[in-house]
Order: sequence, then structure tokens, then C-alpha cells
Amino acid sequence: MLVSEQPVSPDFWPRKLWLYPVLGFTLVFALLFKVWDVDIWLADRIYAWEGGAWSLRNMPLLSDWLHVGGRRVIIAFGLVVLLLWLVSLTIPAWQRYRRGLLFIFLSMLLTTSLISLLKSVSSVYCPWDYVLYGGYISAAGLLDAGWASGRCFPSGHASAGYALFALFFAARRYAFVWRWWALGLALLVGLLFGLTQQFRGAHFLSHDLWAASLSWIVSFSLARRMLQSE
Repeated sequence: MLVSEQPVSPDFWPRKLWLYPVLGFTLVFALLFKVWDVDIWLADRIYAWEGGAWSLRNMPLLSDWLHVGGRRVIIAFGLVVLLLWLVSLTIPAWQRYRRGLLFIFLSMLLTTSLISLLKSVSSVYCPWDYVLYGGYISAAGLLDAGWASGRCFPSGHASAGYALFALFFAARRYAFVWRWWALGLALLVGLLFGLTQQFRGAHFLSHDLWAASLSWIVSFSLARRMLQSE
């Protein structure tokens, strides 16, 4: 059967397996990024490849289809999940999926809301803001930057894709055979959205890394509370 429920036990959402490695991976790579200036190294090459300017910033495929359009698709998907949850309240046969649908919706909502909140108080600037990449902020100017001055960290658009991590945890509970497909989809969309913004000059690679990690933590934490005890 394509859809099957798995018996839930306290070890079904093992904390050490799903949370600690992600936290460790993020902290290690964040340190390496800082020491080796990976963000600048990669941004330099993208900027040079585009001819010493963010030539793809307003390219319709990136700005209209993958940025604006991609965000709308994720919002629409979330609303469809919410609608299915509302319908499940009236259809007894759907009762077994009710909590799972609510989990997916809440996980996506909390993930994107958390990233938006962090961005709103962030003093980190976007690549296109730096003098190095045609902007107005110099490295020295960063010392004078105030709280919530940059508002470019973590990556909001990448988090919209990584919010689909919720599908992986839902699949582990309701459609176990599809769990890796669900994880692959989330990684693919998150990576695509992240690269879209990097090529537009809107984010550094580390912004996407933190967006992915925070998205995973939110989905994992909510899954432990909503799906483990079902």
C-alpha cells in the first residue's frame, strides 16, 4: 500500500538522530564559512560571472517566476492543506489524517513566520547592498549599522521551500514509503529558491544554510509534539 500508518513509539522521532546532527552541522559550517569567507568567495564568483553586476536580478525567470511565483505557489499549497484540514473535520474517513494536515500547515506557517521575524530584526545586509557588489555599504560602514538595519538574514525565500520539510515528517507518520521523496522535494525546492536569490544578489550562501537548519528544527520539534503522541 502507498499509504500506511506506522506504529508510533517514543523512539519514532529520535532526538539525537534528527536534531543534534543538524545543529552540529550548522555550527561547524557556520564557523568554516566565517574563517574561510565562503560567502564572499562564492558571491565574488557569481558577481564576476554575471559581468561585474547583478545582471540576473530582474531576469523574469528568477524575479517573477521563481521568486514571486514560487512564493505564491508555497502560499497556495499551504492554503490547500488548510482547506483539506477543514474538510477533514466533516468527513469521518479523513479523521486519521486530521492532525497530520494541521501539523503540515502549522509547521509551514511557524517556519516562515520565524524566519520573517528574524529577518525583521537582523543587522545583516544583502550582497547587493555592499560597495563591493555595487551597493552603498562598505565593510567599515557595518560597524555603524544599527539594530534591524540590514534585514537580510536568514533567507526568507529559501525558508519557503525548506518549510516543506513538514512533508517528510508527515510522510514518516502516514505514508512511510514516500518519506525520502518528500525530503527530496523539500531539499530541491529550498535549494532552488536559495540559488535564485543568490544569483539575484539577494542572499549569501550562509543565509540559506541557516534558513534550512531553522526550518528543520521547527518541523522536527512540532512533529515530536503533534505526531508522536497521536
